[in-house]
Amino acid sequence: MDFQRFVADQGGVVRWSELKAVGAARREIDRAVASGVLARHSRGVLALPEASATAVWLARERAILTCASAAEHYGLWLLRRPSRLHVVTRTGNVGIHINHYFRGADRCAGPRVAELKDAVVQALRCLPDLEALVIAESAVFHHGLELGYLMDQTQGRRNGKARAVVELIEPGADSLLETIGRVLFRRAGFDVRCQVHLDGIGWVDFLIDGWLIVEFDGSQHGEPRQYKKDNRRGNLSLTKGAATLRFNYEDVVFDADRMLATIQEVLVLGPRSRNGLF
Repeated sequence: MDFQRFVADQGGVVRWSELKAVGAARREIDRAVASGVLARHSRGVLALPEASATAVWLARERAILTCASAAEHYGLWLLRRPSRLHVVTRTGNVGIHINHYFRGADRCAGPRVAELKDAVVQALRCLPDLEALVIAESAVFHHGLELGYLMDQTQGRRNGKARAVVELIEPGADSLLETIGRVLFRRAGFDVRCQVHLDGIGWVDFLIDGWLIVEFDGSQHGEPRQYKKDNRRGNLSLTKGAATLRFNYEDVVFDADRMLATIQEVLVLGPRSRNGLF
């Protein structure tokens, strides 16, 4: 039996019972361990030498990743990487990690990771609203999760917080920053339009009060070509009586109050001209 391929397909770690279920004999496993192909761990866990400590722990505790930890596995948007693992396990031996449980939570889509749809539901119930929202919105519009499924799973009084987040989900955001900005601007009472096409300028992230353009800069905006393009767009907006404010990741995520205050100050000043506004 090709132990390396089978174990690699399981994420680099298996339990003895899993090998036995696919027909592996005890003497074959012992030879694999003796030759260094597999390493033996406690509680019947066997792993490739390069397997991570996290993968070994998951197998030992019969746990699977869910919530933000599964979101990271699937490549969903994450406002912050989880500092602790979010898992489902029936043993209760999670140590410093966070244990989740609900009906169907232990459905597994791959090596020790919950199905995407279940992980998103857990994120909606567990995480602060904006952290949950970016996970859910990216799952719906970039990974094919049906919005109706999330609505069905967040019915009832106990799901009030989760349902409130689901109701914030909208199409159109190209990044988690745009999702966060949309919600923050509306909560601040701004008259905001998202992903707006302006004649002569092109697509902008946000237009507030019909004249203030707000753009969020990703990593590509530091490139010379994009920098020149942004300058031209900013200059052109001024000729039309509008203004442009630009913010980066740190502004949006870590200093949102200052960002909102800056926008409010500019709005109080008003547009430079009452002509040619969008």
